[in-house]
Amino acid sequence: MTSVFHPSPSPKRLVILAQFDPQGGLPEHVRIHLDRLGDVATKRVLVSNSPMSKAAHVAADKVAEKVIVRPNIGWDFAAWRDAIAEEDMNDWDRVILTNSSIVGPLFPLRPIIEKQEAKGDNVWGMVLSHQHRKHLQSYFLAFDKTVFQSDVWNEWWSSVEDLSDKDEVIQRYELGFTQWLETAGFSISALAPDLKLPWSLRFFNQNRGEGFLKGLPTFLIRDARKANRSVEFSDELIRGGMPYLKASLLWGGDTIFLKSIDSIKSIDSVEFPWPEIGL
Repeated sequence: MTSVFHPSPSPKRLVILAQFDPQGGLPEHVRIHLDRLGDVATKRVLVSNSPMSKAAHVAADKVAEKVIVRPNIGWDFAAWRDAIAEEDMNDWDRVILTNSSIVGPLFPLRPIIEKQEAKGDNVWGMVLSHQHRKHLQSYFLAFDKTVFQSDVWNEWWSSVEDLSDKDEVIQRYELGFTQWLETAGFSISALAPDLKLPWSLRFFNQNRGEGFLKGLPTFLIRDARKANRSVEFSDELIRGGMPYLKASLLWGGDTIFLKSIDSIKSIDSVEFPWPEIGL
């Protein structure tokens, strides 16, 4: 008798993307991100911490199965909290939390996500940072059901407050979430390999573009584990297969750290509709 191979069904993935747009729209890089997440997501939820115009709603409805508009309070963690509260977590095999601070994906997401899920860790992100203290950077976090169907998960989200200070959100929630999960016994990993001494030593431009040194590079050797790797080493990460570029490197306060957008575009296998975001 010939056996018949039945492939395992694709995991049911819930993706929640939190955004803020002072113009009241759906920025093109967010629309593209949501559209490409459709390759891996069963359901995409857009949570906007800013009002959305009628045109933005129409555009969002094409790339998200659900759109939530809420007051601009509590930053991303409060947005994720409110979206999670509307879901029956028993419906899902995987949950991904992401936000509008990244541009991409620059490579197909499905092979990346399937490879990471196959490793069997309960929680994973793109980059494990040791800046301030060990944590997964929160612009992309993925969880298996042992996490989000646990009391630990419920306790965490019930504790998230509508904080107004961004630094307090980072300290309590972005930095605290990884520690909370590890203390509960969940395994954690990152797509980008963790750096080890002495190979983590890098040259850093210490000049932030202010004062009498403005425009003059000031290089020092530091431990790259203590830096915001996603900002200061974007080329290195993307060349290693990390599929996102921080938006602040293009339009925000971190443009000094981007060598050039052409250096990103020239990386093998990078594929992105740059003209649609004005590049």
